[in-house]
Amino acid sequence: MPEVIISDSSCLIALTNAGHLNVLHKVYGRILTTSLVVQEFGSALLDWIEVRDPLDAQLVARFMDLVDAGEASAIALAMETDRSVVILDDLAARRLATDLELPHTGTLGVLLKAKSNAMIDSLAPVLHDLKRVGFRLSSEVEERVLRLAGEL
Repeated sequence: MPEVIISDSSCLIALTNAGHLNVLHKVYGRILTTSLVVQEFGSALLDWIEVRDPLDAQLVARFMDLVDAGEASAIALAMETDRSVVILDDLAARRLATDLELPHTGTLGVLLKAKSNAMIDSLAPVLHDLKRVGFRLSSEVEERVLRLAGEL
């Protein structure tokens, strides 16, 4: 059974603003997200993005003490979904996912997977586009990602 990919809004927003949302679709095909993430995203979804809300509203509320609403709902949905991987960029959300032993990645992980599977030719121009639209990326992280991609 393949993995179920659940996305928070940060990946959707960053890739949309940079003009690279198609990379997410190339890498994973269909993804899930929650209605709270859709509110944060603020745009119409494409047909390959399915909205499903977690069943346990109390779990979402508990996580909202630690992370924002979209992240809380995505993490709660991941906890309820077998074989899921949740896409999170926020450090607090990634720490929560780690504490909960939830498999997770981030936007950069999606891009690295795209590069390793020859779905994009080069990571550097995509990183440039992300930074141009305000995606925060330290020079150290950028260098590490480019090294992992074999571009340095």
